[in-house]
Amino acid sequence: MLPIRVRKELQRLGLDLQSQSLIPQTGLSGAAVYRVGNYAIKSHPLASFDRLAILHRQQQRWAQCVQGWIPRLQAWPSLLSSPAPTVLVAELDAPLLQQPAADALYSCWECMDWLPGIHLETIQEVTRGQQTAVAHALGTLHALAQQALSPPNGSRDDRMTERNRLLQELLQSNFQKPYRDLDRLATQPIPLDLLESLPNALKSAKLIALDCHRAMLKLASQNYTRHWMHGDAWRGNWLFDADGVSGLIDFSQADLRWPGFDLARALGSMIQGPMRAWIDPWESYCQALSDRGLQPAFRLDEAYVMHRVSSVLTLARYLGEHHLLASPNSPSISRLREVCQQLADGTDGD
Repeated sequence: MLPIRVRKELQRLGLDLQSQSLIPQTGLSGAAVYRVGNYAIKSHPLASFDRLAILHRQQQRWAQCVQGWIPRLQAWPSLLSSPAPTVLVAELDAPLLQQPAADALYSCWECMDWLPGIHLETIQEVTRGQQTAVAHALGTLHALAQQALSPPNGSRDDRMTERNRLLQELLQSNFQKPYRDLDRLATQPIPLDLLESLPNALKSAKLIALDCHRAMLKLASQNYTRHWMHGDAWRGNWLFDADGVSGLIDFSQADLRWPGFDLARALGSMIQGPMRAWIDPWESYCQALSDRGLQPAFRLDEAYVMHRVSSVLTLARYLGEHHLLASPNSPSISRLREVCQQLADGTDGD
């Protein structure tokens, strides 16, 4: 439930808090967001305060440049003169959790526009037009980041380094841990169709890891242009209407990174099949940059390698964390099904 201080601030914005406003709406990722009138209210751990202040400056600039499909962050009435006016720190109303950490008692709250549009819950719902629209919107976002938001930063990306390390560990161990985790998973209440598809998915993951490891090692060992990017541009964070993209939400992972991550995350969650299926959206992405006199900071094949490696690592993670699959209605079940299909489609290396 929204803390008392948050509710008072919303009332000072002139909003009438109805009972339905106090029930969180859970997104595809499991994050809880409250809708109050035309606003979205979201909570973060107190430890995120300093990071949120940095992210908000970037998001505000994006929202100013791209009208309509990036939510504007709103100031709380009592914090209009604050250097970080978009964040409200509020004590929770139920401190009976008996947890000593400050994050158990306090959290940071954002107030932003509620963007209209629909989510695409499965990859089968995605149309070619939506793939192209997302790629063009992402190209626009990256172009703005290169031009106005921050100077390009050339260096290695720690996320890339970490993924390369995890891939090398899997290969050096011959995937021993995922196979052990798969045996243990057979005793869990996992849907039968998923359980039957996992051995083939793991076999495909091993082949993909062998095929990608040299390319991944090269990606992780050299410097690349980095700039501000969304950081989690997967299908569930895009909103659509009849005209295409109507919104991009959840900037909590935005950072100075290699922008190929964004394209890999976006198209990897919207396209099944080999790299040739990415060509049209890739051309739309490049066109958005070209319209502003820019070129991509990465190649299509590099983004596709990142997508394939991410699928391998996602499978290994889910196999090792049984609690993610504890409920038959868990979003992780559908996500794992999707990853299994993508692994099956991605063994040709195209």
